[in-house]
Amino acid sequence: MAEATRRKGTRSGQQPEWASELTIKYQSNISHAFLLHGNVQDYVAGLAGQSLKGYLTDSFRGRDLVVSWDRANGFTLPTQKMRQKFIEIAGIPVPNQPGAAQPPARSLASGLNRTAAPANANLAAILGKIRNPSDALDALSQVLHWRPPKRVEDGQEVEDPFRVAVVLDYAESIAPATDAAAAENDRAALVTLSSWGRERLIGDHEHILVLIVNELSDMNERLRRSSARWEHIEIPFPTVEERAAFIQSLLDGDEGMRLANSLSVMEMARLCTGLRYIDLEDILLRASFQNQPVDQRLIKHRKDEIVASEFADVLRVVDVDYGFERLGGLEEVKHDLLETVVAPMRSGEVRLVPQGILLMGPAGTGKTQIAKALAGESKVTFVSLDLSKIFSKWVGATERSLERAIEAIIAWRPCIVFIDEIDQAVSRGESGDSGVSNRVFKRLMEIMADTTWRGHVLWVAATNRPDLLDAALLRPGRLDKKIPILAPSATERAAILAVLTQAGFADAQAKELPSDEEYAALAETMVDYTGAEIEGIVGKAVQLRARNRQLTIIDALRQAFEKIIPTTQNITLMTRLALLHCNDLDLVPEEHRELARQLRHPGARAELLDEEAEETELTPRRPRKREW
Repeated sequence: MAEATRRKGTRSGQQPEWASELTIKYQSNISHAFLLHGNVQDYVAGLAGQSLKGYLTDSFRGRDLVVSWDRANGFTLPTQKMRQKFIEIAGIPVPNQPGAAQPPARSLASGLNRTAAPANANLAAILGKIRNPSDALDALSQVLHWRPPKRVEDGQEVEDPFRVAVVLDYAESIAPATDAAAAENDRAALVTLSSWGRERLIGDHEHILVLIVNELSDMNERLRRSSARWEHIEIPFPTVEERAAFIQSLLDGDEGMRLANSLSVMEMARLCTGLRYIDLEDILLRASFQNQPVDQRLIKHRKDEIVASEFADVLRVVDVDYGFERLGGLEEVKHDLLETVVAPMRSGEVRLVPQGILLMGPAGTGKTQIAKALAGESKVTFVSLDLSKIFSKWVGATERSLERAIEAIIAWRPCIVFIDEIDQAVSRGESGDSGVSNRVFKRLMEIMADTTWRGHVLWVAATNRPDLLDAALLRPGRLDKKIPILAPSATERAAILAVLTQAGFADAQAKELPSDEEYAALAETMVDYTGAEIEGIVGKAVQLRARNRQLTIIDALRQAFEKIIPTTQNITLMTRLALLHCNDLDLVPEEHRELARQLRHPGARAELLDEEAEETELTPRRPRKREW
């Protein structure tokens, strides 16, 4: 980051966008206090080994004092001269003889007289022992409000500039997200930091203050308010281009690091979506230590470990390497999604992208596969959000987990966020959980309706019971595109059979695969079969043919059809519910449009609701007699 000065600052070299934002806001007198959050534990600007605190210290090196503090290491200043000056101004007691007992740091608050530190004293060790936040903030307050003595020049009193940069790491340990009536030290620290952000004198003296926090939600809510005047600046995760450049720099700098022949630098960067620079270095170092090249298996294994450790299975980043070509049928839906989602997201016309999509229909019709294929077509990250894993028995932990998930989702944009079985995952909750479910529901509604992320974060949810969803979810501006994904028609079943058979029997020659007529004849007998049940039949056929290589593929499919019993329940009811909640008839298959129109009439809708009320138990379908 360029040296941040209000009147004489210059910008040189390349710097991260967040650093440019901080510099502009500082030089424009917008603020002198900044709260950095997000990817703060990573290397800065793709420079291996360059920490954020080190980067800031180097950036502010032209100032009179550059002070860093955290609870583990106390105060650190880059030069002995700065340490000496800081101790004198802050009035920190220093022993006269080496090895003498150090007065307790608590005496900082007692207003000690300033004395010059002995030249032979270990100032770094003395400053490193000041780890109590109250003592540290007292010392910093004295430094921020100190002015150098004036001198006479040409008969006039002149005051030399004295500029200080303060960096407080792990700021959540100073002002945690606790209630206002928490410990006395927390309250005192909160008041001090709040006053620093609003104090004009600190800005007029050209001081700069930086708080570093990993999760913004861990900071006290009062410091996060705009009235506190701490400017929030997010440090994002690296983009695919930045990851590729970093990987290439590591490969060029270490002969022991290498990629598998089948893996390019850009492909590895794409597979590492959601990872940081330190994670990329970790993957390459592990492979180098084992004297093996980095391949897709190693990347996936390590990526799953990293994401699971960070988000405890609440979030999963799924690599999708296919698009709509892997989906049989659903032509109306695929055409609409290509037009309203894929094309705008790839061209940057984000205002045309819906805020959210609800996929409705019986279980096993391929709702999850459609969401994944949509991510593959759009060339964006697919993120699965499992809200059932977010709840915790500890007070406040659930809300913090949700905020961490939301911050990660925003950092991984552009992305598609998929919530499966949303009717069970999201609700206003009951009074018995102390309002946690209500707060989670409210926060999720806020982020889903935030148009700031339109076209950058697309929410896709799936359900087979849209009637159980809260009306707040279904309103325009959240899940505003509602698409019925129904049991396939005979033609679509034939297409699904063909796609799944070709994938399941990938080693088979083209002449061994069934003909279109054979697919169609088999599909005609699969009345009301879903895509999942057809997939189960193909899987059974692969197993049967592995036992008997003399068996043709079509005969294996027929035998599998005889053996696999369908289990999907209440298809008729779920189909009607999906048609009832669909808001665009162009998305309804032709054979169901008349029924969808009928369901628009109040009488038919009331009849459906009565029928639904009678369905208190899920009734399995009876096996049908099969004839050839």
